[in-house]
Amino acid sequence: MLTKAMPGDCCECGACCFSKSDTYVQVQQEESLALAKAQACVRRDGALFLRMHEGHCAQLAHADGDWVCQVYRDRPSACREFERGSPECLEERRLKLALARGLSDRLKRAGR
Repeated sequence: MLTKAMPGDCCECGACCFSKSDTYVQVQQEESLALAKAQACVRRDGALFLRMHEGHCAQLAHADGDWVCQVYRDRPSACREFERGSPECLEERRLKLALARGLSDRLKRAGR
C-alpha cells in the first residue's frame, strides 16, 4: 500500500541516488562490463563505484520533471536490492528528498 511518504514510482523521487560521497554505490567487477559503455564507473582504492556528479549518481538524468536512471537495465546489485518503500528507502527520502526536489526545481527553471 502506498502512503504519502512513499512515491508510486521511484522516478518521482530519486533521493536514494543522492550522496556527497564519491564511493556511494559499489559496483561488482562482473557488473562493470555492462556499465562500461556508459562510462558509469570509477575506481577508488582498487574498488569500483558508480560515478557521482554534483551530489548525485551521474547516471541519474532529469527528464520531464522525473528522475530517470540511464543504466536502469544494467544497474548494479546495490541498486537492484534497494526496495521502494523499505525502511531504508523511507530513511533516504527523509534525509535527501529535499535535495532531489531542490535540484529538480532548479533544472526545471533552467529549462532542463
